[in-house]
Amino acid sequence: MASSKRKEKSPAIATVKTPFGTVFIVAGPKGVCMASGNTAKALKGKGPCDPENTKTLARTVKELQEYLQGKRKDFTVTVDLSSGTPFQQKVWRELRKIPYGHVITYGELAKSIGKPGAARAVGQAVGSNPNGIIVPCHRVVASGKRIGGWSGDGGIAGKITLLMLEGSDFFEIEKNKRTKKK
Repeated sequence: MASSKRKEKSPAIATVKTPFGTVFIVAGPKGVCMASGNTAKALKGKGPCDPENTKTLARTVKELQEYLQGKRKDFTVTVDLSSGTPFQQKVWRELRKIPYGHVITYGELAKSIGKPGAARAVGQAVGSNPNGIIVPCHRVVASGKRIGGWSGDGGIAGKITLLMLEGSDFFEIEKNKRTKKK
């Protein structure tokens, strides 16, 4: 008896050079499942790529390059958030709603998902986001609108680079804080 199991195809993988290092993009059957500098995770896939994954990958690379050139503010590619817990997925969906060039705090993000006392848990979910830039975790800052940390590529310098690229209101907030102290 012949097996009717379809052999699962591997995700498509590409790299994009950025001002803060190489970003590996992984596209699977449900969309982009990773955009990160983590080589080990990106290179897990083996075997032939599904042509649909390759189309998604090409579109993602194009959109990321346009973003880095300042020509794109929103990503339209489908993102696969299924690697996260339901809570993480809720946080990651909310991250996609933060407008280009703006920042919010972990506490504000927690309130926006209906969990006002969960800023730390939100911070952990943000830190485990596998789709940096596309799911813009760099737009979340610490309380008092301080830069805070960033587990994304390039560390805090990478976060600052992305916020500067977007002409973020964060730098206006910081400038106003320094002016008030004088």
